[in-house]
Amino acid sequence: MSEASCVYEAFVNYYSGTSFMFYHVCITVRRYLGIVALPLNNVPIEKSRVALAFAGCQLLSLVLAVSPLLGFGTYGLEAHGTSCGLVWNDRSITGKAYLIMRETVCYVLPVTIMGIFYALIIKAIRVLIIHYKHIYA
Repeated sequence: MSEASCVYEAFVNYYSGTSFMFYHVCITVRRYLGIVALPLNNVPIEKSRVALAFAGCQLLSLVLAVSPLLGFGTYGLEAHGTSCGLVWNDRSITGKAYLIMRETVCYVLPVTIMGIFYALIIKAIRVLIIHYKHIYA
């Protein structure tokens, strides 16, 4: 595999993976708004805001995927030499900074946000169940 095709494969994989992770965050927030927040206020979800959120996901994913092409992080062969991705053993300061930033922005923050919003959804559903048990009991 040539170096150019390796970099291309890594770019496509990381761009796709990052955008899907951000999409899951958008879907989680949308579910929270649709199930808990907006029905209380009787406000519909605007399609333009949903489209804007997904466009923001694409833009942020593109910035994160392009960064190694501009020198902030590195794409290359992974440990076993069978696929291409981020060079995880990059010892440069920019390489370490990119890996830490990537793990924080692409994993820790999305998982935390999704966990909080799903916990709020579960809490709201439990309150509704308790409320309806008292009404119909």
